[in-house]
Amino acid sequence: MCDDHRVTHPISEPRPGIPDERKLEIIRAKLDELTGPQWTLTDDGTITGRGSATVRLGEPHDDHPNHLDIDLILSRTHPAETTLSDCATGYSHDPDEAVRQAVDQWAQTTAQAAFELMEQRGQRAGHFPGHAPDGVPGWHAICGAAVGWGLDDGTGAKQRWLAENPPWIRIGPEIAAAMNRELNTLRMFIGSDADTELAEVRVNGQLHDELSARLLGMDWPRSARMTTARTYVLLIPERGEPAGDE
Repeated sequence: MCDDHRVTHPISEPRPGIPDERKLEIIRAKLDELTGPQWTLTDDGTITGRGSATVRLGEPHDDHPNHLDIDLILSRTHPAETTLSDCATGYSHDPDEAVRQAVDQWAQTTAQAAFELMEQRGQRAGHFPGHAPDGVPGWHAICGAAVGWGLDDGTGAKQRWLAENPPWIRIGPEIAAAMNRELNTLRMFIGSDADTELAEVRVNGQLHDELSARLLGMDWPRSARMTTARTYVLLIPERGEPAGDE
């Protein structure tokens, strides 16, 4: 199962965002925190380090100023095959703190799974072969933590559900049919309050409506006040070798 790591943040109304340069510096500092000081912010707006890995801001698909799209590219020479796209949103009233919250969610899920792929030590994320109870047949899965935010303990309930009832087990064949690379990414997000239920599945960074609807219909715990949880999974054919350069 995925790790259960709780992150709780208050919700705020949208505020003016901070410059991209500041966002990139927050990301760079978080990367150094995860791996040691080896990341450099370049003049072209990319963060380099960790072998041939590069991090940049992704193409935005949400105009909320606290929403952050991030691309982690494992191999600068093969970006199309090794780009891990993800997004997260912070909800502090302070724009700088909101970006830190979003980066923290990304770091604990996507970045940790990516570094586990590169290191293969079993310390940053969980490994699940296709034949394992929590696996996808034919694929080796590397699963980051389950993280989230919210106004009450509903966040913890959602995170525990993701950790203890991995939803990709139930939709494994549909996920496999949607994957089109040697290194594939699966991002799953759930959230609810008294009036709203949200579920989102992205495969290789692209929203998948059918899989999102399947996730929405599952028995994850709902809450009266807004709480969310998310996780990020890398999927590699068991016959193949992991992508990326060290």
